[in-house]
Amino acid sequence: MATHSSFTDTKPYKKACGVPLLPIRTKLDGPAPKLSEPGDDIIDEVIKSFRINVLFKNYDVASEADKLLIYVTVFLCQCLKKIEGKTNADEARRILWEFVKAPSARPGQPQFFLGGLISKPEDPREIDVFALYTAQLKEEAMNRLLDILFIGKAPAPEYRFWMAYGKKTFMKMVYN
Repeated sequence: MATHSSFTDTKPYKKACGVPLLPIRTKLDGPAPKLSEPGDDIIDEVIKSFRINVLFKNYDVASEADKLLIYVTVFLCQCLKKIEGKTNADEARRILWEFVKAPSARPGQPQFFLGGLISKPEDPREIDVFALYTAQLKEEAMNRLLDILFIGKAPAPEYRFWMAYGKKTFMKMVYN
């Protein structure tokens, strides 16, 4: 059974394109609210449930936060594919940095991979908020993934297991 987000009550959070702007634990600047209390944020939830969820071809969205869980899971799958076979932390970071900073499709565009789940923006400013929030989310997720995969510049013991799961395609989706 797939794992769902624990952020079931998303009413207190602002939204962009129907997605809650959940707080994350980060030192990066951006529109994401900072997680103030101890506990997991959405990125922690994705990392902890990644190896289970990535095996599923279908996923029932139980809350609006699950949309973010899907977004970050598909993003991390693509990250693992990008650095497959790279055993140098600096090279992996460079590759993923370029990937994170590359332009990607936005809600409302036909090539956006979550077009059926994430709604078109009602206001043009909403798409900018969504883009800035997901940029911060992707950068933080990339940093945490690299912290798991590498110790210093060498691969961590978990590296090969994560790479094996990176060959999977969550819900047959490819991040673009």
